[in-house]
Amino acid sequence: MPASLLAPLLMSLWATTAEAQAGRGFAGLAWRPLSRQDLVWVDESRTSGTAVGEFDGTVRPVLGAFGGAWFSRVVGLSVELQYAQIDRGSRTEDTRSLIRTAVLRPALDLRFGWMEPRERAPIPWVFVGVYGDIPIVGNRSTGFTEDEQASADEAAADTRYRLGGVGGRAGLGLDYRLLPGLMIGGQVGVGLHRAGYTGGDTRFSTLWVSTEAALLVTFEWVGRGGRPPLSVRDAAHGPSRVPPPRRPADDVDHDTEGDKGGTVEDDGGSTGVSGGSDEGHHAP
Repeated sequence: MPASLLAPLLMSLWATTAEAQAGRGFAGLAWRPLSRQDLVWVDESRTSGTAVGEFDGTVRPVLGAFGGAWFSRVVGLSVELQYAQIDRGSRTEDTRSLIRTAVLRPALDLRFGWMEPRERAPIPWVFVGVYGDIPIVGNRSTGFTEDEQASADEAAADTRYRLGGVGGRAGLGLDYRLLPGLMIGGQVGVGLHRAGYTGGDTRFSTLWVSTEAALLVTFEWVGRGGRPPLSVRDAAHGPSRVPPPRRPADDVDHDTEGDKGGTVEDDGGSTGVSGGSDEGHHAP
């Protein structure tokens, strides 16, 4: 049954790393729409015949998940882990057989940015990454003789060679922050994939190069000690000014006492003038 998995343990690891590095962890979904290229691939019978190959649409489905962290404003890491498996078995009173065909596809992308994260503003970045298709194939039966098991193992080896492959990609991505923890975006790049197949005693290899694009929805959180994204006001007018430090308590008390003394003197002067006016009024 096909599946696109992002291990919770891996996500916890990246979240912890992001906090330790005062970075920003993220997780999201990537949607790669079905294209005419996919239809041509199927129409020309270029699929692997196992339903779990790189271009069969199961180990690399239309909707995939990713996760990782920005360790600084410049460097980030994104990881994908996908898996597809199909089992075919039979059982009789005397024998049991199982043919298992699966592919594990880990992928890793390095991201490089040059702008501070901010709200309501596009943030570009470039990426370069690698991936691998790790085949898991087995054919076992309790009714096989030694020669039959050897033939089954040879066929399984040919299938592993056909399903295995490596590839890479590089391109440009863009995130637009709607909220402090929610972004939408996209990426476009050039990818290549190398795989092989057998024809009798000869083994062939193919190299597939194509462009690809994807739409992204990303959820982000700021690690301990990290800086949240700049707001719209900070992005337009710069960071807010820091208020001046408070004066020491002794200076404040001294100024207060001086003000009180001046007030008393003024009161005294006013009293003296008033008294003189009164005396002049009562003189004969």
